[in-house]
Parts: sequence; structure tokens; C-alpha cells
Amino acid sequence: MVTQSLAVHEIVLSMLTPTTTVHGSSEELLSRLVAAKFVATSVRVRGWYDGPEMLCRIRTDLAREVDRVSDTDFAASLRQQCPFPGVSDVAAYKNRILQLQDGALVLTGIRFRGGDLAKPFVDVLAAEGPLDAERLDAIAAQVEARWAQFRPLCARFLLPDDIDLDWARLGPRSRPDLHLVAGRLDDLASRPLVRTAARVTLLPPSNLAFLDRYAKVYADLFASHPKHREYNLPQDKEALAEALQEGLLFEVLVDGSWAGIVSALPQAPAGLTGFTVQEMLLDQAHRGQGFGPAMQQRLIEHLRGQDDAVLAGTIHAGNVASLASARRAGRDVIATYVWVTPTRSGAQGMPGLDVQ
Repeated sequence: MVTQSLAVHEIVLSMLTPTTTVHGSSEELLSRLVAAKFVATSVRVRGWYDGPEMLCRIRTDLAREVDRVSDTDFAASLRQQCPFPGVSDVAAYKNRILQLQDGALVLTGIRFRGGDLAKPFVDVLAAEGPLDAERLDAIAAQVEARWAQFRPLCARFLLPDDIDLDWARLGPRSRPDLHLVAGRLDDLASRPLVRTAARVTLLPPSNLAFLDRYAKVYADLFASHPKHREYNLPQDKEALAEALQEGLLFEVLVDGSWAGIVSALPQAPAGLTGFTVQEMLLDQAHRGQGFGPAMQQRLIEHLRGQDDAVLAGTIHAGNVASLASARRAGRDVIATYVWVTPTRSGAQGMPGLDVQ
């Protein structure tokens, strides 16, 4: 089995210097990881930028994670937020670069889904080599073993939309988690408005006076769909205040009546430039009537104007309605976060969600 043949060796980046010859300098390691991440980036996304610019964007994005291999402040913050039982050493929370027996590099970090200590996983941030099912299974087995002190449930990979995984080879405990959806604002703004857009207006509030209404919408949602609580939590007051200060928070009006809120943050994931959806919420009275795409199109009107900007966001793989709404507004899947539990592992895998 491939899983058995891929022994892993840890590279301690803090010990590397520009003159290191055993594993290469930190800059050489970063360059290798950037090249691997480029190959694992959606062909569609690569078409939005020329090659050198895309590589530069990926390098900037990955450099932050590579720095965390030796960043004690990051590790201390993670340990404070997620003090895993039995792991008190701050250094244990740092990111790690692992090297497989064939020489391939894998950049990893320990994370906790939703900050829940019962849901630790290894985040595979970049990996050299092919990303077929057999190799994902092998990498997951090896990185889980290296992070065994945290008892991870599985490993997580971000895979581009153009990879067609053979899920049968990954086993029943492996599955997609979140879709990363995005579209270029100029392209999104050029699409015809959906029919319901004429009834939708976005109003920038001067304060957070709507918070009670906002909380009630979530309370009603959780009462009727309890499982949504696991993946669709309300934003806290501080997060919404940040969007308000950035001028990226809007109350949604349908035919002049309050229907929800939509907000964004002035940043984008995965080497992209632009905005990420922070919140997109309609109350029960206005769901299922086509106002979701209309709300997104009105938000796009407010955001357009920045060169090469995108509007990105994540949607749970089982949330068919939200994915359809995003696609109607022009945003589509560019990558998917995937939970991989090795077929021969005793790990239970990340608990699944029955999203409707």
C-alpha cells in the first residue's frame, strides 16, 4: 500500500538558514510549496490572472502559513483559544512542514472545527505531488500520525474544482465539507439582474440597531432546522461592527420591508483579491422566493470598481439551496474543502451534517 511506504520526516523551519543544504533554505521550501499550490489551483482562477501574478498571490498567501512554523505568538494564541487536553507545549501548536519518503513536502497545521476541542483535524495547506484519491489517503494517514498527540479525526485538503475524485477509494468516512465559491466582480456585474432584484434594496445602516431582529431570525432558523447551528452561526457584534465600519454592511429590504442583512469583508481567500461574504441572511418570510440571488446582485453593485476583485464565500456541500442561489448570481465553485479519513485509520472522521 502507498500509505505504508510514505514515511514522514519533519522539517523544523526555525532551524533552517539560507545556507542550509540538507533540506534547502526556507525560501527554497516556500518556492516548492508555492509551485505545488499553483498546480492545485483551479484552472478557472488561473485564467483570471497571468502566471507570474498568480504565483505572487499564492506566495503571499502561503508565506503567512510558512511563517507560522516558527511563530511562537501564533502558537500561543492557538493554544490559548484551543487548549487541547494533555498538550501544554506551545511549540506543539506551530504549523509543520513534513517531508514524505519520496521527498515531497507537505505544509500542515493543527486546527479545530469551530474551535471545538472535540473536533481536531490536520489542515493540509499545500502538498507536492498528484492529488488523486490514493495519494490523498496516503498523505492523510501520515500527517495524522505525525500530529497524533492531538488525536485528529481526519485531514482536510482544499481541492480545485477540476479534480474528479474517486470517492470509492477514499472510503465512507471521507467527504466534501465546504465549497469555496467565487466570481470576478466585473463579470458578475455584467450579468442580467434576476427578476426579483427590482423588489430588493440594500440600505447601509448607521448603527447595529437591527441586532435583535437579526438574533430572532437565527433563533427561528435553529428552532426549525437544528443542524444549521453546526455550520451557520450568527456573526458576533464585533464582527458586524467591523463590516459596518468598512461600509460593507447592509440591511436588506424587500418591497420596503426589512428582510435580513448582507455583509462582506475587504479580503479574499486562496490568493484572490477582493471581498468575502461575511453574512447573507434572509428571514423566514422571504426565503425560497428568489430573493437570495437578488440580494447578492445588489451587493455586487455596491462592491464593483476594484481591479481584479472577486466576491468569494463558502457554502456547505450539502446546502443545495444556497449553492443554487450563488450560481444564479454568477458565483460558482472554484475549490472544495474535503475531509479525508485514511481507509486504514482508526480515526472516526469528522462528524457529518444532514443539511437541508
